[in-house]
Amino acid sequence: MAQTFERSPSYKCHQLMSTMWDFIKQYATYSLGIAINRLASLLLLPLYTRFLTPKDYGVLDILLTTVALFQPLLMLGIDTSVQILFFKSETKKQQHDLVMTSIVLVASFAGICALSGLLLAPALVNGLLGNQEYTPALRLLCFDMWLTSVFTLFRDNLRLRQQPLFYNLVAVCQVVLVAGFSIVLVAVQKLGVLGVVSGLVLADLVITLLSAGLVLKQHLQIPTFTQALPLLRLGLPLLPVSGMYWVLNSSDRFFLAKLSTLQEVGLYGIANRLAAGVAIFTFAVQLSWRPFALRVQTEPNARTIYAIMPVYYFVGVGWIGLLIAAASPLLLQIFATKAYVQATALLTPLILAQAVYGAYYIFSTGLEIVQRTHHITWTIVLAALLNIALNILLIPKLGAFGASIATAISYSLATLCVALVSQRLYPLPYNLKRLGSVSVCLLLAYGVMTALFWYEGIYIAVLRGVCVAVSGVVLLSFVKPELKILWQRSYTRLKQK
Repeated sequence: MAQTFERSPSYKCHQLMSTMWDFIKQYATYSLGIAINRLASLLLLPLYTRFLTPKDYGVLDILLTTVALFQPLLMLGIDTSVQILFFKSETKKQQHDLVMTSIVLVASFAGICALSGLLLAPALVNGLLGNQEYTPALRLLCFDMWLTSVFTLFRDNLRLRQQPLFYNLVAVCQVVLVAGFSIVLVAVQKLGVLGVVSGLVLADLVITLLSAGLVLKQHLQIPTFTQALPLLRLGLPLLPVSGMYWVLNSSDRFFLAKLSTLQEVGLYGIANRLAAGVAIFTFAVQLSWRPFALRVQTEPNARTIYAIMPVYYFVGVGWIGLLIAAASPLLLQIFATKAYVQATALLTPLILAQAVYGAYYIFSTGLEIVQRTHHITWTIVLAALLNIALNILLIPKLGAFGASIATAISYSLATLCVALVSQRLYPLPYNLKRLGSVSVCLLLAYGVMTALFWYEGIYIAVLRGVCVAVSGVVLLSFVKPELKILWQRSYTRLKQK
């Protein structure tokens, strides 16, 4: 087994960080774009919370959650398989054929499913909400499912071609359009839930056309469909994963609606929106890590890079999550009204779930390299079943807080399972002492932060700040050598300029 990073000589440390530098640059670029996107989304919260009651927001969350169930299934797993096969294509022509085949397959299947949704919308709305008042909103969301399916492939292609600036441009344009349409339709026209949905659909339509122009001019050719079977062979086993992701991410809204109230759903939805602040960093990892990891898999130090990445991730993203959790009372005051103040206690477990979710993608790298993606299926299924059981057990007693705890525990189980299986099939030289110490430190800090939200007062706010500061110092001590190298490299580059 390869020598662990910590026992490597100094020159190997520099060599490793030199290879990681490309990933760091792409990660920073993606993070900036996502930060702008998330900030713009947060700026919409005062608009939504002013013109939508918690019950209205609960209805909106139920409709969006319903669509989120079907959205990944429409992709047929092709969004993942095309990323794996793209770097295995021997020629540019094969890559072009792969991209065009994936677009035609997804657009055709998603179109059939979206049309079915348009026809079944009245029955679905009646079953979900007990009336058909929101049928037009659901029909619009069905059309948006088709748009989003095609747009996802266009957007991912920009990642594969390592064009983070174009990717960020598209993402920023999307959120700006959503904001503009929402202001007109929700604040001016006062269309409520229908206004929010209409703004989303109009923005997605414009952005899909824009991204199509960026991608198709690079890959436009008549597909031969010789890549169809490999795409489906890798993608279809991931379909159950898509359904189980929905269970983990969204099914708790339905449990809350049935076992609690729509007001609790609204509070939970707002908490999820704020917890998504840490997704600026977790999503950036998901966007930049897979193309980078698959591209460097043949390099001599690839396994060492894969082994050290979880430590970097947990130290950076885990601590940022704590910072966001500590600031959550202030964030709620800024972005929501007093009616949503009870959402504060839900944030820390949901932020932990977001952080763990990002690590899942890092630990699954080995399974993607050896193309044993079916193991991803059972790990997610196991976590989803646990999530269902915990929701049923905890929501009647703890309401939305119980749902947030269930989400955090379930994602932690999924990440642990995929890490163990991937290590068995594609062994990596982990330093278990360092990785374990970082993990325990984070879990303790998140546990303390969660407990502090059950109390109020200026002293409690100070204690939250102390928790963030102490955990930050401890976590940074685990990556001191790497930070020193990064500082030297950055300083040298700035000095040259």
